[in-house]
Amino acid sequence: MEYSNQIVFPWINAISFGISSPLFEEMAFRGTIYRFFKNDKLAFILASITFAWIHTGFSPVLLVYLPMSVILTTIYHRRKVLSESILLHVLFNTFLPIMFSFLQFLTGIYYL
Repeated sequence: MEYSNQIVFPWINAISFGISSPLFEEMAFRGTIYRFFKNDKLAFILASITFAWIHTGFSPVLLVYLPMSVILTTIYHRRKVLSESILLHVLFNTFLPIMFSFLQFLTGIYYL
């Protein structure tokens, strides 16, 4: 049992964190919000802030997620194509452990 957990669960986590989460989050935060609000500026602001807030709540780490959220929303806002923001989100999640280590080094903020 222990051996199979060590092999299977990291792959399930990687697929969930690296592929499934970006797919569903982009559909929810970019696709749905942009369809619900006809005003693109309002949709841009709400999609960016909501995405960052849902991930962090009211904590200093919001300042780390907000630029990433603005970038993902900008990518979607340009042409209204979800696949581009999904791909970038997958890349962000793939390199997130490296980015967190670097940001922790720069800011001294430790978030688990």
